[in-house]
Amino acid sequence: MNKKLLLVVGIALLAAGCGKSAPAQPQAQSKPAVLQASGQGSFKDLLTAGKSQKCESSFGTPNGNYSGTAYFASGKMFGDFTAQVMGKTNEFFMVIKDQSVYTWLEVTGKVMGFKTALPAATTTPATTAQSGTAADVNQKITYTCQNWNEDDSFFALPADVTFKDMPAAASPAVNTKKCSVCDTAPASVKAQCLAALNCK
Repeated sequence: MNKKLLLVVGIALLAAGCGKSAPAQPQAQSKPAVLQASGQGSFKDLLTAGKSQKCESSFGTPNGNYSGTAYFASGKMFGDFTAQVMGKTNEFFMVIKDQSVYTWLEVTGKVMGFKTALPAATTTPATTAQSGTAADVNQKITYTCQNWNEDDSFFALPADVTFKDMPAAASPAVNTKKCSVCDTAPASVKAQCLAALNCK
């Protein structure tokens, strides 16, 4: 094979290579769209919606106004709320899982924890409200929600809190027994304790 033929073949191969496109670069994965939904409903509505979401919520009771952030996933909820009661601000937390409602708050350096049974689906909002807990899942709230990647650590109960079982029945005797736990609280925070349990 003469030199001219080799030169022609080499030019042909080079031209073929130049015609190829560069390897495609991997595209960056786009982040999931943040879907927002606003409205009014109840904690139970959000619990049973079947969505993993983070919601800013607010609601009022005869004892005060509440606002905070709640996380929902797989039929569970974690909430971090602020209560405005008699001109004072107090923070309390709530976890709903395993058919139970856990609520805890700090009162003069001591954390008080309460546990009640999650009301049955047939329970009416009025009846549940009479049971007297700030963790009333039928409480009407205003919310704005967005999608959230489920993180089960949010629903873990604090290891340093002892939760006292509280009856969920609505009888006056039960309400009196439940609200009496605030009798030992100092006068300066007793109102906040009663508000957290939705006691009058």
